[in-house]
Amino acid sequence: MSRTSLFETFAELEALAELEEKHPRPWELISGLKLPVGVRGRWSLTREEVPAGHVFTVNNLRDVVLGGAKGLKVKFDEAIEIHRLREHNGRSMDPDKAAMWVSDHPAEVYSISRALEGFGGRVLVGGLGIGLAVAILESNTLVREIVVVERSPAVKALVWPHLKTKRSRIVVQDLFKYLRTHRGHFDWAFYDIWIDESERTFANTVMPLYRLSSGLVTPGHVRCWKSEVMLVQIRTDIEVQLTLYEASGASGTTTVTGGGNAFRIPEDRFREARHWPSPWLGLAWAYYNWARNLAGHPSIEELRQALTRFMAALTDPEAWDRDWARWYADEGDKC
Repeated sequence: MSRTSLFETFAELEALAELEEKHPRPWELISGLKLPVGVRGRWSLTREEVPAGHVFTVNNLRDVVLGGAKGLKVKFDEAIEIHRLREHNGRSMDPDKAAMWVSDHPAEVYSISRALEGFGGRVLVGGLGIGLAVAILESNTLVREIVVVERSPAVKALVWPHLKTKRSRIVVQDLFKYLRTHRGHFDWAFYDIWIDESERTFANTVMPLYRLSSGLVTPGHVRCWKSEVMLVQIRTDIEVQLTLYEASGASGTTTVTGGGNAFRIPEDRFREARHWPSPWLGLAWAYYNWARNLAGHPSIEELRQALTRFMAALTDPEAWDRDWARWYADEGDKC
């Protein structure tokens, strides 16, 4: 579904794009990292100098529309260096054919800095990357200890020896395995082990991390990179379906391109939409399944109130298990 459906006209979307402001403290968007270029296995670390005067977009239109961020741009009076960590497939080391995992582009410095606001005490970081989160947390005097979990020895070798660490240590292990076996407590956690910001990433990676963190990290203190963008995608898709449901009235004749309204499509098609690939309803399938099993035609007010509870449960494993897991279950599985 096009995200421009959030706006009545393309003119409104274009106007929004012009609401960008200059970041008031541009120096805060320079990482300060000094990492050497290198290659380890299928991983490479590069460094690029960007000349003075270049204008960086800090929040793109996607961040503004889906993440609720303010449109920002920044320009530096001197050249800056940007590091990029890439994973290469096969034998080719062509950067254009590699997966770019993380950089210290001002946009990423900004997004990760915002995600780490308010942290203190003992902190768990899932994914080393180029060490950006570690560098930000090391500068926070409220942080007592930082434990980094990174599954790739190659990434550790490229990055870790070159970071300035006083309160940090690293564990080379898969994050999911670490969370299942660790027996300590963390005051905060920050996870960034994915590239895209899709609803599928939320379902398959982010939501399970919330579940595994329950009891290990202080409740409400788990933050996942760009999760707010993923959540807005889920909510927006449901709100569009609610609008179609309301407009169709009792007749149930309204359809959307590629399929019928999720509240009223035939049961066999609805069951198919439980599974990937398209037409995949994702975690929202639980919400639609609950609504479809209500007696009669639920009011739009009832459905919107339930949507608020549903969205809150996506980051609260206890609420999910209590209110929604049974509606997501299919052939005995459980999120």
